[in-house]
Amino acid sequence: MSISRRSFVARGLGYAGLLFPAASSLLAEGPGDRGRTGKPSPSPNSDEQALVFFKDVLKDELHPDLLEYRQDGRFELSYDFNRKNSKQAGVFTRKIGKSTRDLFRWTLREEDCLRYHVPGLRIADKGSALLRVWWEDDVEVEVNFRQQVTMSPRNVFAVVFNNKSNAAVGSNYGSQCALFSRGRLLKRTREKISGVNFNQSNSIGLRVRSGQFAACRDGVVSSRGSYPEKKFQSGRVGFFWGGSLAGVIESLKITGRIDYERTLAGFRRSK
Repeated sequence: MSISRRSFVARGLGYAGLLFPAASSLLAEGPGDRGRTGKPSPSPNSDEQALVFFKDVLKDELHPDLLEYRQDGRFELSYDFNRKNSKQAGVFTRKIGKSTRDLFRWTLREEDCLRYHVPGLRIADKGSALLRVWWEDDVEVEVNFRQQVTMSPRNVFAVVFNNKSNAAVGSNYGSQCALFSRGRLLKRTREKISGVNFNQSNSIGLRVRSGQFAACRDGVVSSRGSYPEKKFQSGRVGFFWGGSLAGVIESLKITGRIDYERTLAGFRRSK
């Protein structure tokens, strides 16, 4: 699914009024209008205005460490979880906790000081968390993950693209393509998972586009799969894990085309 820049402008300006009442009036100022300073307001074109507005919304809602808009219409959004930025606690569908009982939490100070341990997002047992952005099915994801238990065939750590019906395609350890339903693993390819050692940093990737997806390790495709394109026109990126897992997610990088309408609607509902 592709949303044109003109459509983005119309929808972006519309949601501006719902999200921030002052934003629509500011963006509506035309050439020669006078703002609070009494001086003529600048008159950039409407595409630029809407883009600036949307980037500001993403920064306010998601607090990424890096946010860039590319000339090809894609956004690059990334997080460095080693920094343990407390402002990022609510950027996923599951809040990042602080207690040892939380299955999705920041590492604790005493853990960071232990040998071999690094700061970041600590995951345990089984669970899921999705970033609160909707992407079109044209997205690339890269995650750095350190596993802190012995590898077992039962272990699952998947980077996923999850649709509105809670069906998902994913990259399990960057080695296997996998299908999920409501967080439950349904099927995965037969490639062997190798090279996942205790506390070793692993670069795990997922590429999704037009009915095809790929699992990647260290930027190299390990496995390929397909999905019904009509059912995955947009989705959210995140993590599924299980099998008594324990580990730390150090970073997340997403490059893709954002579904503006669903993303803004989701932000509005959370207000």
